[in-house]
Amino acid sequence: MKNKLRLLAAVLILAVSLTLLVWGFWPTRRETLVTPIQPSNLTLPTPSSFFPDPGTDLWSLA
Repeated sequence: MKNKLRLLAAVLILAVSLTLLVWGFWPTRRETLVTPIQPSNLTLPTPSSFFPDPGTDLWSLA
């Protein structure tokens, strides 16, 4: 009786494992997302925008 229960549990675990293995290798659905970009968004930032303005309180510790 104990052997049959152990064999049934082994077969059940093997079946679940093989099902998950096949599901993991299943090819995914291909999706493409198209986002329109305005030409005004294609400009580069000016070099001065990389450095903070020293007049602001950004660097103060108080």
